[in-house]
Amino acid sequence: MRWGFFLVAFGVFLHAAETVHHPFPGVTHFIRTDTTPRNHVMHVVKIDLATRGLRFKVSPRGGTREAVRQTTLEFLLAERAQVAVNLHFFLPFPSSDPNSNLVGLAASEGIVYSDFEIPEQSYALVANAPALNIDRQNQASIVTPAEAQSAALWNTFAGSAQIVTNGEVTIPAYRDEQHPAGLLTPGGPKQYSNAKSWYAEPNARTIAGLSRDNRVLFLVTIDKSAASEGLSLFEAAEILIRDLAVHNALNLDGGGSTTLAMENPLTHERTLVNMPSGGGKARSVASSLAVFVPLDTTAPVTAHSFSSGSGSGGSFARNLTIELQASDDAAGTGVEQIYFSIAAEQPATILSQQPQRAVIHLSSPGVYEIRFFARDHAGNTETPQALSIRIAP
Repeated sequence: MRWGFFLVAFGVFLHAAETVHHPFPGVTHFIRTDTTPRNHVMHVVKIDLATRGLRFKVSPRGGTREAVRQTTLEFLLAERAQVAVNLHFFLPFPSSDPNSNLVGLAASEGIVYSDFEIPEQSYALVANAPALNIDRQNQASIVTPAEAQSAALWNTFAGSAQIVTNGEVTIPAYRDEQHPAGLLTPGGPKQYSNAKSWYAEPNARTIAGLSRDNRVLFLVTIDKSAASEGLSLFEAAEILIRDLAVHNALNLDGGGSTTLAMENPLTHERTLVNMPSGGGKARSVASSLAVFVPLDTTAPVTAHSFSSGSGSGGSFARNLTIELQASDDAAGTGVEQIYFSIAAEQPATILSQQPQRAVIHLSSPGVYEIRFFARDHAGNTETPQALSIRIAP
């Protein structure tokens, strides 16, 4: 007896090793590891905004300022969501006070509680930084102060700057003689300038991006830990444009704030997915984005068909072809693999083997026992089916 199997190799990232998971309907999780330009680990959660039942929530207003700090994992657990990632820069920082003010536009389920602003420091944060809005119908867009006046703000968040604009890298420049319109002010703790940009330092990063048609949301984290040296925002933006076709993207709070947490669709345990800076201990942050996705609990179904009908006594003529075709529910995570076994005295020929389809050719007389089932990306497994086929002499 032998089992048929097929491993799918995804080639999203052009210059890196990757693993791919489909934990929930409409959600794909890529883990990219690369040594160029230095060792780094990148997590990408790709979300189809047309997914049925999908919804979002930005951390709501609370405390004596605008928000109360908690870890992104704590927010994920409290909301019983499937995915969560950190969002805004916040003040005061560093501080042991859990009450914080967000930097930039923020709305949680239609309640706007932080506005565009001119931040206290401008060596990293631009004034009135663009925000990303996901409205009540999950239509996403980048909004500026002018556009926000007419936008249906629902779940909205901002970062330090827009680092990808219309498919081009748009890292802000420092204001100097060569860049009189620069959005950043030279200075800061390391005397940042165009020759030594805050955006050029390799660090842990959190980035949110959109596809050209605004139908796909990308949530990206890049670790800085023992196994990952981080990326500059110049480098990260180039990778997102080249390998993921990100059309617009915002840089969110990074460094020790960078956190991605997810639910395991099989065990339903909620844990950190990335490795936060600072020994792996997650920082309490002022805001996070929770993603709610309906769980896939329906197993796929496999249909079979024959190339010819059976003859007398239920036997088939030689050179019979059997096709197995698996399909998943329209709202499911999709078929991961068809599995099958063939028990027979004579060998069978596998003409084609794909994740959703297998074609088997029987040419020699005898009895063939074929068992088969399919599994989807959420781990739902079909009840095995069996065929007993006799090929006539």
